[in-house]
Amino acid sequence: MLDGSYPGDVGFDPLGLSERAPEDLPQVVPRAATMASEVPLPTVYWMREAELKHGRLCMLAICGFVAVDTGAHWPGTAAPLLSSAVAHDWGVANGQMGFLLVLASVFELMTMPALNQAAKGSDREAGDFALDPLKWTAKPADKERLKLSEVIHSRLAMVAFSGMVTQAVAVSDKFPYTGL
Repeated sequence: MLDGSYPGDVGFDPLGLSERAPEDLPQVVPRAATMASEVPLPTVYWMREAELKHGRLCMLAICGFVAVDTGAHWPGTAAPLLSSAVAHDWGVANGQMGFLLVLASVFELMTMPALNQAAKGSDREAGDFALDPLKWTAKPADKERLKLSEVIHSRLAMVAFSGMVTQAVAVSDKFPYTGL
């Protein structure tokens, strides 16, 4: 299934997940999507959709992580918190993470129609929400270059964010939450 048709596809699939049928991986391919059409979309499509979604979130999360660690703070906090790990704990303790959950849920619901259309047979590419107000992808060569760049940066962001969070939690005992 990894034939180079997706940007960033280098044939790396040591577990052979891309070869498995969608019904074999219910945790990857939603059951509703496999019932939406005669022929379900390939497992690779759903994995690419998830990869792009998580990569985009990690790119945004890195920006927020760095902003908090450099002193930016959410309105309502008494003072900037010392680290992102402490800010997370403060947000959980004060119930402000609920807003983030609602925001993520709204965005998730907004993506459902596009995924439903893809499952019904549209020619939508994984991760494409037709959002290009600046017309950066007007030329096919630019579109391909930007799609590859997004995948590479998404993968880097997922690894980098994991490392940043691990490091922040490892030193969070030096900057404990003090009940601000």
